[in-house]
Amino acid sequence: MKGLKKSTLVIALSATSSLVMAEMKALDDTVLSTLTGQAGITIELETQIDLGALVVTDEGNLTMNDIHIGGSAGTVLDNMKIDIDVAADGDGIINLTSLDGSNMIDFEVTVGSVELNGLAGENTRLASNISMQGFLTGANLTVDTATDTLYATAGYNLTDVDLDVDFLGLGIRDVTISSDNSTGLITDAYYQGINASTQAVIVSASAHSAANPRTASGNALMVEIGAFEQDIQVGAVIIGGTSIGSFAIQDQVISNTTLQIYGH
Repeated sequence: MKGLKKSTLVIALSATSSLVMAEMKALDDTVLSTLTGQAGITIELETQIDLGALVVTDEGNLTMNDIHIGGSAGTVLDNMKIDIDVAADGDGIINLTSLDGSNMIDFEVTVGSVELNGLAGENTRLASNISMQGFLTGANLTVDTATDTLYATAGYNLTDVDLDVDFLGLGIRDVTISSDNSTGLITDAYYQGINASTQAVIVSASAHSAANPRTASGNALMVEIGAFEQDIQVGAVIIGGTSIGSFAIQDQVISNTTLQIYGH
């Protein structure tokens, strides 16, 4: 009887184990099928960033002091939706759009000062009281696995830029940078999903490794910038504390731009 009980128990456990495994297999198949072709991840972001100093050191230092990044008029940087996807071919895709569908993400960046500092205590203040406000209308980053290239596109409109260029005794006030696309340079295909509302300047660029015999490794970072149009209005140029007037640049087109970047 004891042997029979043990046999019955083993049979029961085996049957139960088989049922559990079958259930787990069915669950795995279902979960995997639902995971295939998912839409990706969406992040709703609001933030405010303050840095006491950003220091770039070579032999001397380039220092940016009192950096603030947030929304306009002292608010937080918000109304941002970030979609992250991995395409079927392995490409990584990040899209930044507005959360409310307005295609207007207001931002403000301020920098207290930018200075050059030498090892023996030399100091030159390049610029100070830097303030930049405007709107992002969208951005896209794509890593193309077929070419090992990073593609980036962004739309922006600067509504107010002010700064003092201290070492020249020069002040610049009320700068705006936008685009009315009066040259017809930008087409719908060029936007790559970036909305052109609020007269946005649309800038597209790619970055990848490229051969360069003048570098130690034989390679450099190649950056290629697509053609873009912008209109620039400067409200006031101040020299010696006095405004000498304003000026404007209409339909400025920058094209055929490439950079190879490497250390020396």
